[in-house]
Amino acid sequence: MSVLNKIFTKLISNGRLDTHYVLNLLGVKIKFPKNLYRENRKRFNYYKNNNLDITTYPKATGQLRDVQLANFELLKFVDKICSENNLKYWLDFGSLLGAVRHRGFIPWDDDIDISMMREDYEKIAYIINSNPHNSDVYAEYHMLPESPGEYFILKVRHKKCEHLFVDIFPYDILGQKLNYEEQLELTKKIKMLKIDMVSNYPLDITKEDVIEDINKNRNNILTMSNEADTDLIWGIDFHHKCWNNWIHPRNMIFPLSEIEFEGKMFPCPNDVKGYLSDVYGDYMGYPEHILHVHSAYMTLSDYDKKTIEELKNNGVVKA
Repeated sequence: MSVLNKIFTKLISNGRLDTHYVLNLLGVKIKFPKNLYRENRKRFNYYKNNNLDITTYPKATGQLRDVQLANFELLKFVDKICSENNLKYWLDFGSLLGAVRHRGFIPWDDDIDISMMREDYEKIAYIINSNPHNSDVYAEYHMLPESPGEYFILKVRHKKCEHLFVDIFPYDILGQKLNYEEQLELTKKIKMLKIDMVSNYPLDITKEDVIEDINKNRNNILTMSNEADTDLIWGIDFHHKCWNNWIHPRNMIFPLSEIEFEGKMFPCPNDVKGYLSDVYGDYMGYPEHILHVHSAYMTLSDYDKKTIEELKNNGVVKA
């Protein structure tokens, strides 16, 4: 390279950061934000189109990885709370899928999904909100303002960063033991019931009223039974639109087992392979596309980034 070219390169050059492209123009560095979702989608399409083993897919990097690891600290906090208070929970949905395929987060996902039986689900919000370990961590029922009650869910959050959370889903004891066709038929009826419930909600409905309506309609679904092996069913609190079957045999979930997630062991369903096959079908295959999930691809504030970095490095539980 000639001296002139070296001088030109030094004065005008391109660089790359995790979240930005950098143009060095006559000594002035100008940053252009990357489309992080597009960057990750390119990688996803490469692996999928070349039929590469999904278990070899690299872990997330940069901001997405930072959000994942901060959420992981929230999960460890929930695990501690449950252990201290004898509450049972297990990894579910994307977190369980990630544990099986990637021994941690799905590389293009950023949140944590866990589930609990209704009895413990109704206790954990109060316990977290009165926990002695970190007053910045709290639990709240969350619903979308534009469709109140449709996606009603319990979230564990951090006061200093709204983009971090652990989602908790409830399970109920169905009180019946059904064959597969009966499960599909009952699920269809419950989905229609959920639609009817939500369609009658005014936009200003309170969370307390939604909880009351959920409990009333649960009583119309669940059958009181003393049999120990009756099926379990996803709670009608959340509209699991994409799934045709919300019902699972009890022995698919209990007794709980353990699985590795990001280097630590966590509770999981008894029959992980059977459960994931029920929920996702070919769970070791690539999905059709990756979603623009949650907050991992957003432009975060400096305060959010600082909070995420602190949680990632120092954990949630204060000494």
